[in-house]
Amino acid sequence: MWAILKRELNGFFNSLGAYVVIAVFLGINGLFLWVFPGGYNIPDAGYANLDGFFVLAPFVFLFLIPAITMRFFAEEKRTGTMEMLLTKPVTPLQIVLAKYFAGVIIVVVSLLPTLIFLFTIGHYAAPPGIDTGGIWGSYAGLVLLGMVFVAVGTFASALSDNQVLAFIIAMFVCGFLFIGFELLHGLRVFGNLDMFVKNLGLFAHYSSMGRGVLDSRDLTYFISVMALFLSLALFVSMTKKQGQPSLLQLAYVLVIIIALNTLSSYKYFRLDLTDDKRYSLTPATKNMLSELEDVIWFRVYLDGDLPAEFRKLRNDTREMLDEFAARTDQIQYEFISPLRAAGDDRKALQEYYSMLSSKGLEAAQVQIQAGDGSAQRVIFPGALVSYRGREIPVNLLQERLGLSVVEVLHNSSLALEYNLASAMLQVTREEKERIAFVSGHGTYASRYLASATKALEAYYQVDRIRGLDNFEALKQYRTLIFAKPREPFSEQDKYLLDQFLMQGGSMLWLVDPVVADMDSLMGAYETLGIARDINLDDFFFRYGVRLNPVLLQDLNAAPIPVTTGFVAGQPVINLLPWYFFPVITPLSDHEVVNNLNVIRTEFVSTIDTVEASGVQKTILLESSSHSRVVPVPVRISLDLLERPVSEHLFRGPPRAVAVLLEGTFESLYRNRIPPDVQLPDSFQRRDSSETAAMIVVADGDIIRNQFGSDGRPLPLGFDRYTGQQFGNMDFILNAVNYLTDDSGIISSRVKEIRLRLLDGQRLHNNLVVVQLANTLLPVLILLLFGSLRVLLRKRRYTR
Repeated sequence: MWAILKRELNGFFNSLGAYVVIAVFLGINGLFLWVFPGGYNIPDAGYANLDGFFVLAPFVFLFLIPAITMRFFAEEKRTGTMEMLLTKPVTPLQIVLAKYFAGVIIVVVSLLPTLIFLFTIGHYAAPPGIDTGGIWGSYAGLVLLGMVFVAVGTFASALSDNQVLAFIIAMFVCGFLFIGFELLHGLRVFGNLDMFVKNLGLFAHYSSMGRGVLDSRDLTYFISVMALFLSLALFVSMTKKQGQPSLLQLAYVLVIIIALNTLSSYKYFRLDLTDDKRYSLTPATKNMLSELEDVIWFRVYLDGDLPAEFRKLRNDTREMLDEFAARTDQIQYEFISPLRAAGDDRKALQEYYSMLSSKGLEAAQVQIQAGDGSAQRVIFPGALVSYRGREIPVNLLQERLGLSVVEVLHNSSLALEYNLASAMLQVTREEKERIAFVSGHGTYASRYLASATKALEAYYQVDRIRGLDNFEALKQYRTLIFAKPREPFSEQDKYLLDQFLMQGGSMLWLVDPVVADMDSLMGAYETLGIARDINLDDFFFRYGVRLNPVLLQDLNAAPIPVTTGFVAGQPVINLLPWYFFPVITPLSDHEVVNNLNVIRTEFVSTIDTVEASGVQKTILLESSSHSRVVPVPVRISLDLLERPVSEHLFRGPPRAVAVLLEGTFESLYRNRIPPDVQLPDSFQRRDSSETAAMIVVADGDIIRNQFGSDGRPLPLGFDRYTGQQFGNMDFILNAVNYLTDDSGIISSRVKEIRLRLLDGQRLHNNLVVVQLANTLLPVLILLLFGSLRVLLRKRRYTR
């Protein structure tokens, strides 16, 4: 066997055609990855990875490997040496395996020079560098794919004594195995068997391993396909006299292959080799996927001609959906280009865009390179999620002020698991949890909460309850929301809320400790901020926080429109930063605020944490280091905008404005006589709580939506003066999700995946050298290897 293996390797590497074939493989990859503009170009994309190579290489393999394997048996049959070979002390199986492993070694040798690509990327990568584990996992997937192609090529060569015919058969079969089943799956004609058809092909299994995930099901599949084609090669290349296996033996092989793959679908392991464990789903997401009862269909409108950054978001989305699909057969998806779907008709395209907008998907304007210039293109980076006749939108782009496009898209990739899992939870939930806004006590009227209410209704049944005198009614809600109460709470109210918390209920408090608003300011040009007493100081103090009757000023502030002069009798209005409206950048890695956009506040106060046994306190939001605290009474006047800023006064330190309290709370009325309150007959007073949670925010306006010129409510967080969208909506949704849901999917928001970029400036300063090195050096290494072989052979045979 070893002699045959050695003979095959020598026969290949002693021919000029072998070096031409491998040189073409290396040249094509080098040119597309480093020179030619397009989706595979590494310098243009700017990411420190080899994703483009692992997408391109399989298609080049479709030509390379059939060219390597076409002579294995075809040449033996043409020259009549097959019979002579069988007279040697080797079995037919050893002959097939020797030729097969010779092909595998040649494929590995062909891949070795591509390590220059890896070295180059590692050299020019910005911190934290390349994802070494993920890249080696991808190489393992590419080697396995090559091994399957070699097995197919060995079978094709055994079919004929014509090398050209063997090449064509191998290329066709490899191509069909790789993308044929994927194309059939795309026709959507197999119903519930669509995913089964997809998983019959190589692409579905290679795409998983090609991103650095080793799955026992993929390994079993690759080994099974290799075994099948090697068995077929043995069957067709040998006569019965020479030891050809019978059809019954082939049937045994097929039965074993089917049994192994069936068993592997039930008992399997997955190993995420990436450094950041980016493809490791949280336990909550895995649990939700395992409990799906029907197919969830994702239609992702992020395809077609996209900039490199959006192509990465598209690929990351596809990989996340693949990860979901690896856990269950109930996930199916397709990627759609609106431009292609609507055709060339501009009117049809506008109608298609309107349809997507009406379904809740948000459009984005992007720059597309077109020849020597660029063009604006509308894209919809989102998806429609369908389940049993229900459909909801999910927007994949997580915009955040002050970040570059690359950083925004990276954050969007980080949030993919949470956004997609949250959409699944939303579309599959038959009965929604009940939450309630508590009206009365001077809280905001429903029109000011219209935007937040609409967003919350997608997840929960949202009610408004007036008064707190019915404890039986309170018990049916998981979370109570208090949006800027301005009137005192009675002791009876506090006792009922205390016992609601003791029973495991949750509360979101949005409170203004200081009386101040822009309406009174605009009417009189100035106003006075004074402390507001709503009789909850002891209530909050008992649970671990103290709201301070102060106002925060911050140099990072939202602007307001101010008349700064007159021209031709017309007022000149400019937007000037109003330091009483701090813009807060969430810095905590807690899942409630992780990766959120900046949040707009109005007349916000500070919160101190105090000792409370059994309660864990987490600061969610805090001011910047360019802030200061102004105690009440505080004069609030627009003439502050006319004065120069004394920056030395705004030196922090950062002050907490939102705090999460969770754990086991002690009752405010422990060891106290409770007030006289009518309670249900079954009520049992508790002096300590079950596990419960509360979020306290020292700004009641954080949840209030603005209104457009037509009087309609604007989306929460949208500032009609600047046109900017702040993160208020996401903060409210995340806060309520954390307090209400026990699914735990919000924990996926804290997944940290580092952005791996190339040092663009350094790379482009040496771009010509890099391009020459990565296109010519692999070929030169191959030629050096061939030259050394020639010299060694000359020395050996001239002695």
